[in-house]
Amino acid sequence: MKRIISTFWLVLVLGSGTFGDTVELPLDCSGTYDIDTPLWTTDFDLGITFSKITNIYINWSGTIIAEVAYETHNPDNTFLLDGVFWVGLYESNPNYAFCTAEVQKGVDTYPAPEPFDLMTVIADTDDDLTSLLDGKGSVEIGFFKSPRYGYTSTLVDPIGHLNSATLIFDGAVIPEPATILLFGVGGLLLTRISRRDNY
Repeated sequence: MKRIISTFWLVLVLGSGTFGDTVELPLDCSGTYDIDTPLWTTDFDLGITFSKITNIYINWSGTIIAEVAYETHNPDNTFLLDGVFWVGLYESNPNYAFCTAEVQKGVDTYPAPEPFDLMTVIADTDDDLTSLLDGKGSVEIGFFKSPRYGYTSTLVDPIGHLNSATLIFDGAVIPEPATILLFGVGGLLLTRISRRDNY
C-alpha cells in the first residue's frame, strides 16, 4: 500500500507540470504558396494556462523552388536566390510579431524543388513569452523572396509548398482546479485505506 501511495504522489507531481509539459497545435496551412499568396493567419486558444513557457517550435515540412534573379544593369548575369517560408507569433490580432522563424531553401536543387523537414525554434527562454501564458495568441505564415541588396530584379519568382506544420510549446502547464481537487481527494482516500490496513 505504501508503494501505491508513493506512486500516486509521484503522478501528482508529474501531472502538476513541475517537470515540464509539451503541447502541440497542428496548423491547417498546407498548400502551395508564392509571393502573392496572402499571409495564412489564425487565432488559437490552447484551452490551458502555463506557469512558464521555455521554448516554442514549429515542426514543418514542404518544398521550395528557388527564385531566378538578375542584376538590373546586367540582365545577362542571372543567379539563384532561396525562397523563404516565415512564421510569426503574436499575442492577438497580428500587428507585430514578437517572435519569428524562417526556413530558406531552393538554390541547392534548382530547378527541382528542395525539400525540408525541420523542427525550427521560434522562441526560447531569452524571449519574453509572458503574453502567451494564457494559451491564447495568433500565428501567421507567409512565403517571400530572399532579402536582396543593390540593383536586383526577379526573372522567375520562387514557389513554396507546405505539407504540414505544427506548433510545439514546451513549458509547465497549470493544472485545472478540478484536477487538483481530484488528486487531493484520491490522495486522502488512499491515506485512509492505508491507515485502516495497518490496524
